[in-house]
Amino acid sequence: MSWNWAAWQYNRNAYLIPVIYVSVAYALVWSFGLGGVPSEETIADWAQTLGLQGRNQSVVLAMMIVLLGLIGFIKYLGAILGEELGWRGFLIWELRKVMPFGVVSLVSGLIWATWHWPLVVYVIAHHGGLRPS
Repeated sequence: MSWNWAAWQYNRNAYLIPVIYVSVAYALVWSFGLGGVPSEETIADWAQTLGLQGRNQSVVLAMMIVLLGLIGFIKYLGAILGEELGWRGFLIWELRKVMPFGVVSLVSGLIWATWHWPLVVYVIAHHGGLRPS
C-alpha cells in the first residue's frame, strides 16, 4: 500500500463521489417521506450558532450541511482511516494469503458485523431506533 497522495483529481473525486451518492440518498428519503429535514426550531438554533440570524432557512441548512461535511470529515478522519487501514489494508490483505476470495469475504464480513453489532444495538436501544428524530 502506497502512502503517497494521488493526483488531485483522484483526491477530489474521493471526497465528492460519496457526497454525491449521499445527496441522492437523502433526496430519495425526503421525496418518499421516509425522513425529513431538521425542524424550523433546529434550523433557527443553527442560525444563531453560526451568526446567520435573519437569513433564509435554506441558506442556513446549506451552510450547516457544508460545515458538517467538512468538520465531520476532519472529526472522524482518524476512525475512518483506522477502520479502512485495519480492515482493508491489513486484515483482508493477510487473510487473502491463506484463504480463497469467497472465504475472505465471509470471514471479514463476520468480523466486521461482530465488531459493529454492539453499536447498532446501542443506537436502537438508547436512541429510539435507526430513524432520525
